[in-house]
Amino acid sequence: MQHFTTKANLGITSHSQIPFVDVPLDNDVPLYLDPDLISADTSPVGVQAARSINTFFNKLFDACREKNYPLVWQLLSYAREPNETHLGLSQGLSRGKGSTPKLLFLFFKRMINMGYFDDGLIILPSDIMLWTPNFERDRMSDLLVNVIRQDLFMFTLQQFAHYGLPIPTVEDRPYQGYYWDADQCRWNLASAWPALTVKEFPVLLVPKSFVCRCPLASPRRYLQKHILRYRQERHLDNQSPLCPTKQDKVGNIIFLKPPKKLIRATELGSGDYKDYIRRYTSENPKLLSDFHNENLHNAHRLTDDELDYIVYVLSRKAE
Repeated sequence: MQHFTTKANLGITSHSQIPFVDVPLDNDVPLYLDPDLISADTSPVGVQAARSINTFFNKLFDACREKNYPLVWQLLSYAREPNETHLGLSQGLSRGKGSTPKLLFLFFKRMINMGYFDDGLIILPSDIMLWTPNFERDRMSDLLVNVIRQDLFMFTLQQFAHYGLPIPTVEDRPYQGYYWDADQCRWNLASAWPALTVKEFPVLLVPKSFVCRCPLASPRRYLQKHILRYRQERHLDNQSPLCPTKQDKVGNIIFLKPPKKLIRATELGSGDYKDYIRRYTSENPKLLSDFHNENLHNAHRLTDDELDYIVYVLSRKAE
C-alpha cells in the first residue's frame, strides 16, 4: 500500500506535517466526511465547503417539505459514489458503485413519506443519519463529496502547487464530474478542470479537519447520551417499577434513576433503535436541539496521532 505523499515523493512521515489526509491511492481508508465537522471548521476551505453544503441541503430539504418529487430527483440525480477521495469501505482499488441517484431518491422518498420533514426531525444534514435505516456515514460522506467537489478540487490544486507537483492541462487530462455551485444553487459540470493525478492515480485531497471514523451525529450516541437519559428522568418522575429504591436514615423510600441498560432492555430490546429515538424526539424536540448544540460546541477532530494510526497502521491491517 502506497500513500499519496509516498507516490508524490514528498518525504512526509506524519499528519502533523500536512493539512490533508494522506490516503492510500490503491485502496480506501475507513474515514468519512462529517457535515458537522465541516460546519465547525473556520478555515477558508471549511467556510466555503459549509456554504456549498448548506445551500444544497436547504434546497433539497425545501423540496422534500413541499413533496416536490421531480425536484428531489433532479437534485439527487448528479450524485455518484466517488473514487478519487479514497475514503470509505472499498477493499482494493477504489471503485464504489453503491450511492446511485436511484437509491438516494428512494431514501429521501421514504423520509418524506414518513413525515420526517414535516415533524421537524430533519433540520441539519447530519440529522438524516439519525433516522434513516442504511443511510449512515458512508452514504452521507459520498453525497458530501459530490456537493463539495469544487471546494475539494481547489484545495487539492493548492496542495499540488504548494508541493510543486505537475498539473496537467485540461486538454491532456480533462476531469469528469459534477459539483454543486453554491452561487447559482445548481449542479454544474466540471468542464474546465484538469484531472489531478499522481502516478496515474486520480485524487481529490480532503482536509484532515473534515473527516471522522464515527460522525458526531451518531444515532447510537444520541440514544445513549440524550434519549436514554431523558427516559431515566421520566421513569424517576413517575416512580416507575424500573426505578430502584433505597431507604434514608428515617425510613423514607427514595426512588433512584433506573440504569440505562435496564431501560434499553425493557423498552427497546431487539427493536429498531432509530424508531425508538424518533418516538421520544417527537415527544420532546428539545432533545434534538440539545444534541445539535453539543455537536457544535464539542466537535472532536481526529488528532494527528489518531490519523497516523488509522491511515498508516489500521488500513494496512485491513489489506
